[in-house]
Amino acid sequence: MGILDTVQSMFGTKDASAAQQGGMLESISALINSPQVGGLPGLIDKFKGAGLGHLAEGWVSQGPNPPATADQVRQAIPMDQLRDVAKQLGMDVDGVSQHLAEALPQVVDKLTPEGKLPDGDLDPSAMLAMLKSKFFG
Repeated sequence: MGILDTVQSMFGTKDASAAQQGGMLESISALINSPQVGGLPGLIDKFKGAGLGHLAEGWVSQGPNPPATADQVRQAIPMDQLRDVAKQLGMDVDGVSQHLAEALPQVVDKLTPEGKLPDGDLDPSAMLAMLKSKFFG
């Protein structure tokens, strides 16, 4: 499932507006850049700390992205962060966890096109602009 399909399924429609799609990407970007997560390197570290480094490393490396489950997302990402995203999107934590499980492999892959983490921090607005251009043209 592509991220567009993921975003559309979050809203129960194939007609998810650009604002809704952008809102999902904004929420993912905000989550990744939150102090509790610590940017893209911090997200990778969260998955490693949860014993799921093989997933995150697979998303960064070139080649197929291993799938994640909602349970794995809940293991790696702090619950308060998941609640914040759920509140922003008007969803429950289980739904957000499922959609993040579908979206994060693609997001991390798009943010690491060379198969490695970028040098230095990504500016949150630059990250969001990059994601929007890669997913929505």
